Amino acid sequence: MDRDYELATRLCRASDDLLVGVEEVAAFTGLAKSSIQQRKVAGPEPVSGQKKRLMWRLGDWRKWACGETSSKNLLARRPGRPTKAEQLGHTS
Repeated sequence: MDRDYELATRLCRASDDLLVGVEEVAAFTGLAKSSIQQRKVAGPEPVSGQKKRLMWRLGDWRKWACGETSSKNLLARRPGRPTKAEQLGHTS
């Protein structure tokens, strides 16, 4: 996975009210686009009213990144026993 640092830099200067899509969230957080699209990320809820695209307020992701939201895990926990990598603290 390649992270778009130029886009991430532009997002740092943007307003909190800016609506961002999957690609921008991936650049901002460093998470995989597929994880964001499949809603495997325990992040903020998308803005309602968007029918074809997932959109979020940039400010919500900033609060999430600073730990100001209730989500404690970077990725949503899957059911069952943790894998060896999860036990050792390695994430993919």
